[in-house]
Amino acid sequence: MIFSKNWRKGFTLVELLVVIAIFAVLIGLLLPAIQKVREAAARMQSANNLKQINLASQNFASTNAGYLPNVGGMNWATYTTGLSLHASLLPHLDQSAISSSILKSIEERSFESKYVVPVFVSPADPTVRPMQAICSYPANAQFFRERPHLQNLTDGTSNTIFFAEHYGYDCGGAIFYWGFGMDFVMGGSPAMRPPTFADPVFGDVIPVTAGMPSVSTGSKPGRTFQVNPRIADCDPRLPQTRHSAMLVGMGDGSVRSLDGGIAERVYWALVTPNRGEIDLLP
Repeated sequence: MIFSKNWRKGFTLVELLVVIAIFAVLIGLLLPAIQKVREAAARMQSANNLKQINLASQNFASTNAGYLPNVGGMNWATYTTGLSLHASLLPHLDQSAISSSILKSIEERSFESKYVVPVFVSPADPTVRPMQAICSYPANAQFFRERPHLQNLTDGTSNTIFFAEHYGYDCGGAIFYWGFGMDFVMGGSPAMRPPTFADPVFGDVIPVTAGMPSVSTGSKPGRTFQVNPRIADCDPRLPQTRHSAMLVGMGDGSVRSLDGGIAERVYWALVTPNRGEIDLLP
């Protein structure tokens, strides 16, 4: 029998299918790892954002006799207002130019939130749109609603939440701009008017403290914050996180992670600044 030396070289159909199957398996194994790396990077960036906001708050307080701007932007150290809470922190975030532009726009009565500050936007916020001036880190209304001063933190700065993660856009129809007094806050109404904490539209979830020793729970039982909700299920009355645990900026400048299974009384103890609860995180 004579064999030709010019036989056809190449893959058979079966061999090609095997190679494709191997590549599919490898991709299937790599994608979860890549996704975890991206999630970890977004989480680190979000934690850094909160850290920067915390430091800006501390710097603001150190230059204003311990006072911080309230949810309406009022600075009780100088008895001046004009900017919202977050916008008041801009000079302490190396964003004085934006702060000046906002003040000029207010003088010209051109109320437009067009200034995008990356530190106010979480990379994990699924509602973020390109070049949109939104805020992914609302303030804790229990501290910032009236005359916020560091001396009011009788529970301790390390036991009081200042800022937390939140979906910034179209959360139950609410838009969390950081601009001209449109800041939204945890447990509060829009800062364009004083928080009533009994708003029939927003139905704010607030801490209710009772007993001796004091224990705080939510005004709506069982509610704390949402972990990775769909945008359609976003509840503007509560904070949200895209992660498995929510990042919060504390009054001492630190950033902590609250597990989704945190006890209700522990969470609300961290929200109240001066109720003396004993159920605090170690």
